[in-house]
This record gives sequence, C-alpha cells and structure tokens, in this order.
Amino acid sequence: MFFISLYLIFSGISGMMDSSAGAIDLTDPHVKWEDLEAGDRIEMDLPYMGDYYLEYTRAGNPVSRRYLYPLLDFSDSLHGEINMYLTFKCSRDEIDDYESIRANLKQNGYTSFHIISNSTTYHISGKLRKMSSTEEQYLRDYLGDLGYTGAAADRVYLPYVVEPSGTNTNRNLAVGLVLMAVSATLTAFIVIQLKRQ
Repeated sequence: MFFISLYLIFSGISGMMDSSAGAIDLTDPHVKWEDLEAGDRIEMDLPYMGDYYLEYTRAGNPVSRRYLYPLLDFSDSLHGEINMYLTFKCSRDEIDDYESIRANLKQNGYTSFHIISNSTTYHISGKLRKMSSTEEQYLRDYLGDLGYTGAAADRVYLPYVVEPSGTNTNRNLAVGLVLMAVSATLTAFIVIQLKRQ
C-alpha cells in the first residue's frame, strides 16, 4: 500500500507539472492555430465558448458534449469575425461551467460576435488529440448548417479535440495522499503494538 500511494502521488504531481510546463494558451495572440498538433498541451482560462455540436447521452441524460471554441479576429472591426474553430470535450460535470462561459459570447450577425467584458472564465487543462470520425462527421454537418461546405469547411476548423487531463491527475494525487496517510497510520499502529510486546 505504501508503494502504491507513492506511485499515485508521484504520477499526480508529475501530471500536474506536465500539464502546465510548455502548455499553450489559445488566447495568446502569438499562437498560430495552424501550427497546433496532436499531443500539444493546452492550459488556459476560457473567456467564452461557442455552441456544442455533439452530445453523448445515457438514459436520456447528457454524459459528454463537444463544444466549438472560435478564434475571433478583431483586426477590422469591434465585432470579432470567426477565423477558425477548435473542439473542446466537455464532461457531464463541466456542462454548467461551459454553459456559463457560452453566455459570454454574443452574436451580432451571421458570423460577427462580441465578448462580454468583465465576464467569468473557466480554467481548462488538456491535450490535443485527433478528432474521431464520428466527431468530425457531426462537426461537418453542423458547419454545413452554418453555410460552410467543401473547401470552406476544410479551412474553418482544426481536426483536433482538447481532451481534459486535470481530473485524472488531481484524482491520482488525492488518492495517493489518502493511501499515504492510511499507510502511516497502520505503520504507527504496528510499531506501537510491537513495542508493547
């Protein structure tokens, strides 16, 4: 048990270090989205979120969603124009948080948006993975409804999904610390019993 707890603590701490070291903040204007690759670490405070285009359910209840995060270009206008989309995976426990930042993005026209100032953000830590064929098909159907087809659709999204990583890391660390405390208590109890004999 002692060694298991050490392993979990180590994996939790190393996971936390890995998630922040060299991570990319997509709100940084110097980040070129076209240079992103599968395996890249993403860590940022999401200031807003677009719609979701795919929802997985169990017994009629949402289990997971795929939200679209738009890169907005404000260079020619006070209202941001969408340059590109990136998909974020959202678990059931995060839906309320995602919906809260989704309310920060207001649509002014067909492709024109503005962000509500002084609004709440949501911290995300994850890693880019290749989009599944199911995710990509649903996304292209959604984009088709927005008027993006063919080459226009190809240019407007990245074929990656930000897969959250913070939950497992924190859980490993917490379980490891609990097991370490239990191990220390048992060891102290055994030592005390041996001294009494």
